[in-house]
Amino acid sequence: MKLATLKYFVEVATERSFTKASEKLYISQPTLSRHIQELERELGVTLFKRHSHSLELTNEGQKVVIEATAILKRVDHLSHLFDAQKNVASMTTILKIGYLANFKWSGMYRLLNQFRASHPSTQFMMYQGTPMGLSRRSC
Repeated sequence: MKLATLKYFVEVATERSFTKASEKLYISQPTLSRHIQELERELGVTLFKRHSHSLELTNEGQKVVIEATAILKRVDHLSHLFDAQKNVASMTTILKIGYLANFKWSGMYRLLNQFRASHPSTQFMMYQGTPMGLSRRSC
């Protein structure tokens, strides 16, 4: 398992889009898809539910993104262990947001972009669901 593949997976999970993640990572979408498929084969699980215009983490994918994020944080910490300029508090944080299907995103995108401008190490994970499903969702 390669660290780059874990980074790719976390980016796809965060962006909820192979296209957006490939643009941010500066790699082609087919290359990114191949890496995610290899990770799924290596782990023996499906990480994403792929819909026609959306992407959702499976239960296994949710577990993997938590572990992969922790691993990437530890590697980042190790790589900057002796770097006096690096502030450990600036490591990536994942903010999970649940929403209903009829939620109007126009204002939320503006607020999330403003938040990200002042907290650049924050990544957002969005979950669509029913009120009952979102209230039962943990992590």
